[in-house]
Amino acid sequence: MAKDKLVLIDAGWFVGRNARHWSPKGGMKRAHNKWIVRAKKPNAYMFVKACRKIVFNDFKYLDLRMSQLHMSPKYGNSEVTVCYDGISARQRRGVIDSAYKGNRAIIEDDSVYDAESYVIHDLREDFQKWSVNPMHPRHGWTGLYDEYKEADDLIAEQVLEAFENPDIKDILIFTQDSDLHQLYSWTLPEGKTLRISNVQNVINPSDIESDLGISLTQFVDWKSLTGDTTDNILSIPGLGPVKAAKLITEYETLDNIPKELLVRYKVLDATKVSEKLRDYREANELTFYRVEKDYGYFWKSLENKKRDLLTTEEYEAVIGILSKKLFEEIDYSRTIEINRVLITLPFAQESLSS
Repeated sequence: MAKDKLVLIDAGWFVGRNARHWSPKGGMKRAHNKWIVRAKKPNAYMFVKACRKIVFNDFKYLDLRMSQLHMSPKYGNSEVTVCYDGISARQRRGVIDSAYKGNRAIIEDDSVYDAESYVIHDLREDFQKWSVNPMHPRHGWTGLYDEYKEADDLIAEQVLEAFENPDIKDILIFTQDSDLHQLYSWTLPEGKTLRISNVQNVINPSDIESDLGISLTQFVDWKSLTGDTTDNILSIPGLGPVKAAKLITEYETLDNIPKELLVRYKVLDATKVSEKLRDYREANELTFYRVEKDYGYFWKSLENKKRDLLTTEEYEAVIGILSKKLFEEIDYSRTIEINRVLITLPFAQESLSS
């Protein structure tokens, strides 16, 4: 009988579980202390056995969540696939952003991180240490791996294939990666369902829209503006989630946003800027309250050398007082374009214009 349900598991969830298991009070840490560190005679067999049991408890928990959502393979009609990050997966995105996921890198003191050449740890090796086959970790489960693809790209590709497969009716994704929320904006073929769960709860598409203040079709554009600190993807300075949502709502897409709103002006000589602003304010006998009311609330922080970037609106407000030579114009349009390519699933480098 053809499988009509597809469950896709982002193996990144196991990375978080592994970190928890090895925390000071975690099960693997305690097993290591019991059977290796404090044992009169270290017993590697019992240590591996204890860790294997912990891993299988994680599998059982996921199976429980599948059962609660009527997607468990034990009913015989579900296909479960665990998607792993390839060890060279960062390199494709690293071609256009060498700092991609640099905040997660483990490098030597004298090394320079470069995503284009970086190789990550293979999670499958951790499973193998506990005598668990990562490509068949549990009955009814299979593994999916591509050296040059990230787990979320594999998941996105599997969803697209499922959309084309007339047998697959229900799709469930277990992930804690918000990038995959963009899949909710895809056109769902008639007769199919798609659910995304953070393992604890199924994420409701309407909740994402109400929380962010945008439509799901604008998710990638919104995230391109706000960046992603977990992946070391830069945002436009001074443009947080709320302001980004307002921009996307007003202009509908990134392409419609006026260039001047994506430009920032970097202060080149903070001391001179501070002196000129103070001289102007004192010469005209103006209080901070007055200048901030007339010029903007950025004045005080700029005069006190606590701001080094101005928006176009702020820059134009003070350029009659300050010399243009005190600033450098930085256009973030290209950064935003790169962000959109980095975030869009599945990854397609050719979509970046030259």
